[in-house]
Amino acid sequence: MPPEVEFHAATLDMLGVPADRHPLDVYEVMLPAAVAEWLEVGHLDDLVVLEDRLRVAVDPQRGTDFYVDLDQGDDPPVYDDHGQVSACFSDFLFDLVSAGRLSGRHLSATGPVPSAKSLAWLGGQLKPGPVTRAGDTEIHRFYGRHEYATVRWSADSDAEWRLQADSPEALDALRALVDRVGGVPTRGLLKRLARRKR
Repeated sequence: MPPEVEFHAATLDMLGVPADRHPLDVYEVMLPAAVAEWLEVGHLDDLVVLEDRLRVAVDPQRGTDFYVDLDQGDDPPVYDDHGQVSACFSDFLFDLVSAGRLSGRHLSATGPVPSAKSLAWLGGQLKPGPVTRAGDTEIHRFYGRHEYATVRWSADSDAEWRLQADSPEALDALRALVDRVGGVPTRGLLKRLARRKR
C-alpha cells in the first residue's frame, strides 16, 4: 500500500483521481516534500530547477513563471516575478486546479466575515478544502463536484466571496448556500453578485 497523501488529498479528491504514489526519478536537488508528493502522484510535468529555486507552474497567457525556493520548508510559499502569490505550494496547487476544473460561471461578492459556526456548516454542505492563515489574512475553500467557493478576509475588512460552478443551476445552488452563511441579505448578495458577473 503506498504511503498516504499528506499535502494534496483535497486536490486529488476534487479531481476524482486516486492518490497512487509512484517512486520518483532522481533529482539533482532535494525537493520540498509537497512538491515531491505531487510528482509522486504523477501530476507535475514542467519541473525546472533555476539556481536555488524550482519552477512549479507556468501561465503561458501571461508569460509568468511560478516557483518555490528550495530552502523554505516542506510546503514552501509560491512566488512569481512580482513577489509571493501563495502561502504554500499545496494551497497554490489547490487553487490552480480549482480555477481550471470548472468552465462555467463565476461570481464575486462582499459581506461580513462569517463565523466559525457558519464555516463549519458550509463545510458540512460542501467538502472543505485547505485553509490559509497568513499574517492577518484568512482564506477558506469549499468544493463539490460542480462548484467551488472561497472566502477571504483580513483584519478590519469585509469577507470577499468567489463562487464558481459548471452550470447556472449549480451556481444558483452555491449562491443559496453562501446566502445562508455570508450574513448578507439575499437581495443584497444577488445585487452584488449580478454586478460582478463575468
